[in-house]
Amino acid sequence: MKYIFRCPFCNEVIMLGVDICPYCSHAINIESSIASSVLLRKVTEACAEANNLKLGTTLAIVFTLINTFLLYNHSVSSMMVTAQAIPFFGLVSVIKWNRNYSKLKTEDNDYLMAKIAMKKVLITWLVAIVIQALSLLLFFSTRTILKPN
Repeated sequence: MKYIFRCPFCNEVIMLGVDICPYCSHAINIESSIASSVLLRKVTEACAEANNLKLGTTLAIVFTLINTFLLYNHSVSSMMVTAQAIPFFGLVSVIKWNRNYSKLKTEDNDYLMAKIAMKKVLITWLVAIVIQALSLLLFFSTRTILKPN
């Protein structure tokens, strides 16, 4: 696999191992280019994972709403009740992203946008957990009350 990094002088992406930037002709320090390459790889991973979490959040919220509707309007299966735990998986994913990527030191605009997106996703999942908890509480309390003797 080829490794890349950004030239510290012109910010162009270049291949690791070059001594002189092909764009601005400045000399490249090998140690800083390796560190820059590692950082760029982590930033790229962070942005890709953030995009996946954003998309997954949208799909999971829609699925959760449909599942909640089915829970109240149709016969209940153990699978539908178990599916109510989906928001917890989203929350764990966001916590994992924050643990792995939130402390990267970079001014990369895509990364900064990914950090903002992860804050929004975290808030979305926390709200979803509260709604799910209230929904399940209401469901099980009304189910007990309506149970025939």
